[in-house]
Amino acid sequence: MVILGLSDIHGDITGLSGLAEKVGQVDLVLVSGDLTNFGGRAEAARVIGEIRRYFPDVLAVAGNCDEKVVEDYLRKEGLSLHGQTRFIQGIGFLGIGFSLPCPVYTPGELTEGQLQALLASAYQSLPEKTPFLLLAHQPPFGTRLDLVRSGRHVGSQAVRTFIEEKKPVVCLCGHIHEASGKDELGPTLLINPGPLRHGGFVVLEVTPSTARIRDCGWPTGH
Repeated sequence: MVILGLSDIHGDITGLSGLAEKVGQVDLVLVSGDLTNFGGRAEAARVIGEIRRYFPDVLAVAGNCDEKVVEDYLRKEGLSLHGQTRFIQGIGFLGIGFSLPCPVYTPGELTEGQLQALLASAYQSLPEKTPFLLLAHQPPFGTRLDLVRSGRHVGSQAVRTFIEEKKPVVCLCGHIHEASGKDELGPTLLINPGPLRHGGFVVLEVTPSTARIRDCGWPTGH
């Protein structure tokens, strides 16, 4: 499968047409949260509609800057992975949206306990030993992808523990704009594509047992 990962769109879709020309055809787009900038259903529908002009098959989770009705919209449209699983071409897809509480209030926030419970519930839907990808807005704790400018790690321990125990092939996340790039936790490839408006994206070639980055938009060396 060829997968395009996007994150932190925040309502700015100006780069999509150029991105479509650059990456060509893909099998699936995964959006790891913050489709809108504190927007609701209408703004989310506008963003998703524009993505689907170029890439018809999309799955997504909402982020902390999305109003809770964005998750309702995604679920109604059959596009949400939040607390859910899907199966495509022999690969499972499992998602967790929103983020931990932020220093300044944002509408889409969950506790560590809520993240843990949702991940555990969704994982129960996966048949044993099914290879899968994790789509999360909140990055795992203690990696290159949750490191803010102050040097502090702000990711989720629940997400990290889940990755360490269940070993998805890939975890696509977002949320921390300055921490775009890649890292690893055991066999799991971790990727934060970075904000779309800054040119952030990743194209993955994925099999049930491997994942390879074909193209990306983050700065060289990340």
